[in-house]
Amino acid sequence: MEQRKPLKDQIDDAINDIEQLSKSNRKYALSMLRVLKWTKRKLELTLINEKQKDVVKEAKKRRLPRPQPLLVSRGEIWNCELGVNVGSEQSQDRPVLIIQNDENNKVSPNTIVVPLTRAIHRLDKTVTGASGFIFDESVAESLKVNLRKTEVLILPDEAKEDDGSILPEPSVVMCQNIKEISKSRLKDKITSVNDEKWVDINKALAETLGLIE
Repeated sequence: MEQRKPLKDQIDDAINDIEQLSKSNRKYALSMLRVLKWTKRKLELTLINEKQKDVVKEAKKRRLPRPQPLLVSRGEIWNCELGVNVGSEQSQDRPVLIIQNDENNKVSPNTIVVPLTRAIHRLDKTVTGASGFIFDESVAESLKVNLRKTEVLILPDEAKEDDGSILPEPSVVMCQNIKEISKSRLKDKITSVNDEKWVDINKALAETLGLIE
C-alpha cells in the first residue's frame, strides 16, 4: 500500500498545482491559493497550541507552576494573523485592539479583539490622490461624520506610549467586528490606546452589543 503524504506536504502540493493554474485562471487561483496558504499556517498554529496544552498538562500532573499565557492588556494594539475568513469578515494580517478585561487576559490562552483598518481607505481616492494631500484635522472631522456608530477614528497621537511606540497612521477601530482569538495569532505589540480614547471606544462597543437604547 502506498504511504500517504503528511497533510502539510499534501497542502504544499496543492499550492504548487494552483500556482500553475493561476496562469490560466488568475482570479480563481489566487483566491484558492490564499485559502490553502492560510490552511497551512493555521495547521502550524494549531500544532503550537497543542504543544502548549501538553506542557500545561504535564506541569499540572507534576504539580509544577503552570506556564503563563502570553500577557496582553486591554487597550493594547497588536499585529495579528486573522487569516482567510468568509465573505466580508476581516482577514489577513492587520492591527487589532485588545478589548478583553485584564483578569481574563492574565489566565486565558485566548483574548477578545476588534480589528483596525487604515483610515485612508475610507476616503475618496480623488481626495487622497490629490497633490499635497495631508491627513489633517479637517480631513479627520469630515471622516468622522461618515463613520458608523460602531466605529471610532483613532489618530497616532491618541495611541502612543512613553517609549516612543506609536500608531503608524490614522486608523478606524471597527467595534462591530468583535472576535475571540488564540493569543498565538498575535505577532508583535504596536502601542496602546490613550485612556481618554476609551470613552469613544466603549460607546461604540455598547452600540455593537445593543446596550444603548
